[in-house]
Amino acid sequence: MGHAYKYRIIKAQLVDWLRYYEDEGFWQDLARLAAEKNWKAFAKRVRVAWQQAGGAVGDLSFLDNSSHAINVWQLVNRIEKPRPMKKDGHLQAKSELMEWLWYYDNDQFWDSLARAKQNGWKRFAAQIKSEWSNVGGSVKRLNFLDNSQHCRDVYSVMFNGAEPQLPRQPHA
Repeated sequence: MGHAYKYRIIKAQLVDWLRYYEDEGFWQDLARLAAEKNWKAFAKRVRVAWQQAGGAVGDLSFLDNSSHAINVWQLVNRIEKPRPMKKDGHLQAKSELMEWLWYYDNDQFWDSLARAKQNGWKRFAAQIKSEWSNVGGSVKRLNFLDNSQHCRDVYSVMFNGAEPQLPRQPHA
């Protein structure tokens, strides 16, 4: 997964998390730092809170770029919440798919999926979509598999035991 894509996902998770973060001192600090345009200290303050809530500090390295810190501040202070983006729906569907696959017990499917991968990622995606449909799932929800990177991720998790490329969100 490319860095820009990963950071977009994590930034969206950070903004969602911040919307529900209730610590008056934290918000006063952020407001002061933003008013002073001290984006380096702003980023550090956000990282500390994120880490204390269980998030990985490395996830927020994009905040080293002050334009990202400014953007986070702007997004958090919007009066209206932004509408869900297409990628957010894809990530939710991917999370559901990974959960389903993890517990899906059908040796014939797993054998055919391993063979399909040998014929390319399109075939791999088609095999998953077909099985998903057979068990009553909506194939439209799996359109993200048209991106081969998502297929690689699914394969790496299911066949190699890798961690899925899903955003992590700490608990508030």
